[in-house]
Amino acid sequence: VRFCGFAHGPGCDVPASAHRERGGRRSGALGGDRLPSFSSAKVSAVSFLNGQRETGTNAHVPLQKVEDLELTNDNLRFLPLDRSEAPGVRQVRGAVFSLQKTTPLPDPLLVAASPDALSLLGVDASGEETARQEFAEVWAGNRLPRGSVPSSHCYCGHQFGVWAGQLGDGAAILLGEKKTNRGERWEAQLKGSGLTPFSRMADGRKVLRSSLREFLCSEAMHFLGIPTTRAGAIVTSSEPVIRDPFYTGNIVE
Repeated sequence: VRFCGFAHGPGCDVPASAHRERGGRRSGALGGDRLPSFSSAKVSAVSFLNGQRETGTNAHVPLQKVEDLELTNDNLRFLPLDRSEAPGVRQVRGAVFSLQKTTPLPDPLLVAASPDALSLLGVDASGEETARQEFAEVWAGNRLPRGSVPSSHCYCGHQFGVWAGQLGDGAAILLGEKKTNRGERWEAQLKGSGLTPFSRMADGRKVLRSSLREFLCSEAMHFLGIPTTRAGAIVTSSEPVIRDPFYTGNIVE
């Protein structure tokens, strides 16, 4: 699960997209011949984009159970929105976001969590809380926080020196924003939580290897004082995906 934090001024309700995904391995899992699926936060990892360097601690934020987390979705009220929720990959025209349901992960299992990152949302990630199955279910996309309106961001641009046309969040699904009592707004996003209209030839899942790398690097950069997304949690599952784990052309499940 990712978090993206940003400061807002008048008319500035939408942050620039700060990270885009490359193809990965199995949905939510790390290596191996038979790769497990993740939601990133399906590796349900939670990530945050931090628009400015964080200082101090988050002790002033009251912590709550993950199922008590409540989000808002101001972005979707002010920007062009594709409401069709039609399944599968398709061309989206005239919209900045596309409503998209998450695809549940079977048998979700928590791999790692960052209490410091999750405290930005006011979520308790102590040992007792992370041991509960409900914690993994939320960050797998199986149970969504209150106020969630799952959507994917449509964007386009150049790749390899040529216009690539429609790109978009092929494996990332935005859940919503959390407004803190400090005036911050944190955007919560699942990665690897299933197909979106922008998945192109991929399956909308992430694998553990790349998800763990992003989780560790995001948190390391933050504590080194480098503005970055924050990684809140990683969840894996029993669902296999097909990948080329060694980039040799040998596809395995």
